[in-house]
Amino acid sequence: MIRGIDVAHWQGEIDWAAVAADGVRFAFVKAGSDHSAGGFTPDRTFARNLDGATAAGIPAGVFIYSYAKSTDAVSAGMEKALAMLEPYRSRITWPVAYDVEEMAQAQLGRDVCTAICNTACAHIAAAGYVPLIYANLNWLTNYLQSDQLTADIWLAHYTEIGGQTRYTGPWAIHQYSEIGRVAGIRTPVDLDVSRVDYGATKPEPELTEPDAWAADAWTWAKRMGYMDGTRPRDPVTRQELAVVLDRVESAGK
Repeated sequence: MIRGIDVAHWQGEIDWAAVAADGVRFAFVKAGSDHSAGGFTPDRTFARNLDGATAAGIPAGVFIYSYAKSTDAVSAGMEKALAMLEPYRSRITWPVAYDVEEMAQAQLGRDVCTAICNTACAHIAAAGYVPLIYANLNWLTNYLQSDQLTADIWLAHYTEIGGQTRYTGPWAIHQYSEIGRVAGIRTPVDLDVSRVDYGATKPEPELTEPDAWAADAWTWAKRMGYMDGTRPRDPVTRQELAVVLDRVESAGK
């Protein structure tokens, strides 16, 4: 699993080079908070932390803390949040997470809370980001229809050992401590591990004709049966390359 942290203004000034040197491999930065009835307030350290993390070579995602009490409030808040994120799009290579944990929301019931999360995820996905739902063990057990959520789960359960939790549902990221210590951060910080390397996910390339310098060789290889062309978007594995070389060697005998 991959080691990470999540930060907000509570962590103050961060030495991101020291954080990277301490083995942190991803970070979630607080973007801000939406409002109970709509609207959005940015976190005052958002840009500084996002710039610092990415400059230090740490892939970064962001999270939005939720106070929304209706799907309309979510839509109003997300419109403003995503507009704020737009200039930073190239630096946000991990998901955009929606954080639900307010008891005033929990009192609305499972169906409303689930709809709030899924509405946020729909806006995040439509904007071209990977959505993620952050929720603690209590929320996932009692206040959400977790099997109806439309995004991966970022589980908060403070076990002090990453990945060891009694939550039985699927999760992608586990926030396992809120009192962690990491070089470069003077305050306690949340510690996470991820089962998924979101930073490794790249869009599937468009299928195009081979470059001019390779066109003749590509045509010959397909005609000779060295390249069958059935999976043109897939990378060639070492095993497949070995087969190609073997066929070329055999053809020359």
